[in-house]
Amino acid sequence: MAITSSTKSNEERLTELNEEVRSLDMQAHWWGFGESKYQKPQVWRWADIYRCLMEAGEVMPVGTDFLTDRRSLILNTKSATLTLAFQLLLPGERAQAHRHNFSAIRFVVEGGGAYSTAAGEQMIMEPGDLLTQPNWAWHDHHNPTNEPCIWLDGLEARLSRVFQASFHETWPEGVSQPVAKPDGYCRQVYGPLRPPATLERGVHPPGFSYKWGDTLRSLKNLAGEGQADPYDGVLLEYTNPITGGRTFPIMTCYIQMLRPGEKTRRHRHTGTTQHHVVRGNGVTMVDEAVTAPPGEDPQEPVLSAAAVDLEWGEKDCFIVPSWRWHSHQNNSRSEPAIFFSMSDRPILEAAGLYREEGG
Repeated sequence: MAITSSTKSNEERLTELNEEVRSLDMQAHWWGFGESKYQKPQVWRWADIYRCLMEAGEVMPVGTDFLTDRRSLILNTKSATLTLAFQLLLPGERAQAHRHNFSAIRFVVEGGGAYSTAAGEQMIMEPGDLLTQPNWAWHDHHNPTNEPCIWLDGLEARLSRVFQASFHETWPEGVSQPVAKPDGYCRQVYGPLRPPATLERGVHPPGFSYKWGDTLRSLKNLAGEGQADPYDGVLLEYTNPITGGRTFPIMTCYIQMLRPGEKTRRHRHTGTTQHHVVRGNGVTMVDEAVTAPPGEDPQEPVLSAAAVDLEWGEKDCFIVPSWRWHSHQNNSRSEPAIFFSMSDRPILEAAGLYREEGG
């Protein structure tokens, strides 16, 4: 379905874009936020996401109020804890500086040279980089380049709304906060050698930039040493630079590699994992649910209980719901498959609700 036409008004094009986004089981930041419902295994195709993002770039300008300060498309994952979205910033654009009391991550998908300013530090964005922005840290975005920049947004926003404890503030002195620290500042301050004063902090880690070159090198080194998880392949977690623990208290992030032709063993766990394919193509097999999910009445029918093969390709996204048996397979016999993921495992562990079984 073509949704772009030069003969239509901006309002007509926006209406058609909203319909297209809704038909693809996504939602837009400018709609507001709805309720979460029971999840099903699902794949979102990059071609669909990209087409809608670029159309949004023409019909939905970046504003300064709460609903328009980000040009984002939110995948309708029906998670009760985490939000997964894609954000587009066009050449020359700035996104309003603000802060909120839930942490966020940015995983860069396309474009290089734009930056996010988190707590005064300029963080240059390159494809494959992961940027973290902690609870209540001022942050904004600027794209001074001549090409669009697209990144994946992961936020703990849904959980804060469940608890009716969501707070948001706009930077009071204009659109952008001043750059007070250069790119790489936190990687130096919180590296292996650090000032003693940095060792004692609160529950939230600092904003941090995990560079793709370092990440890929670590994956290859681990794969070369034959260190692989039977359920997830070569798996690395983005750790808290202060404690070495989970990425954040509520959510954590992983990068994993399936070696050429690799098929993992099946397992299941509580909590939802949301995946973004960085490279390669393959399939994730999600088994039929033999019992109702945790917290559901076993007498009630579960409409999404059928077994599903989630076929994914580069830059697609997919989710595996809580407590469903699943395994991954790399379809290529010559190239690795790599995907980034985020999980609400830390909050489940803190509440004593995390459980895992291997098949």
